[in-house]
Amino acid sequence: MFSIVSTPSNIHLFGVIHLLVLVTGLVTAYLIIRRNKTSKIFEILPTIIMLIAYICLYTWYYFSPESFLLKGLPLYTCRIAVYILAIGIFFNKKQCLKLGVYWGLFGGFFGLLLPTIFDYSFPHILQISTFYLHIYLFTTAVYYLFVKKIGMNKEDLRMCCKSTIIFLSLAHIVNIILNTNYVATFKMPGVLLKFGINFPPGLCFLIVVTGYLIAIVTQFYILKKIFKEVGQDVSD
Repeated sequence: MFSIVSTPSNIHLFGVIHLLVLVTGLVTAYLIIRRNKTSKIFEILPTIIMLIAYICLYTWYYFSPESFLLKGLPLYTCRIAVYILAIGIFFNKKQCLKLGVYWGLFGGFFGLLLPTIFDYSFPHILQISTFYLHIYLFTTAVYYLFVKKIGMNKEDLRMCCKSTIIFLSLAHIVNIILNTNYVATFKMPGVLLKFGINFPPGLCFLIVVTGYLIAIVTQFYILKKIFKEVGQDVSD
């Protein structure tokens, strides 16, 4: 689980392990919605486990041959979403909670659908933390949206969009300085490169920003319609 010797991965996109993880996330989200009951334990325990997993992950990076500076820094939207959610949950910061939920819903789902495949055999800390991260984000977002029914109004929407643009811009600057590819603003993710999808860095950045904003706005109006149909609204 903590091996530092890279080996050919036994995980394949849409292979057995990947499909099991994907189904686990979707079934868990369905059960959360169906049960429709709030739980203080669910609000706190998965976040604590996620933070512990991060401690293990960064400890592994420190002792591994992988570059912590190039790969271990937490400048990925999903990792940042975890910290934002933790602040929102433990310190009752509503704006952080809402931003984390909106990033987590689509980020968690697409992270499960198209996960990063590392060159280490499963189960490995890289694989475990990545799979749990996206299951955590997706199911936590589902819980707060459909069970806790946290309010999301147009002011929150603007806040999410502005925060996203600022974060992606900072990530792109770091990518230029360090020659990294956080949030895929410099080049397309490896899973898309396999399909021959690639664009120059400047265009990549614009595509990523546009894609994030479209996802956030689409979420807002879909959720608004859903909640109105059940007699509720996504506004405070």
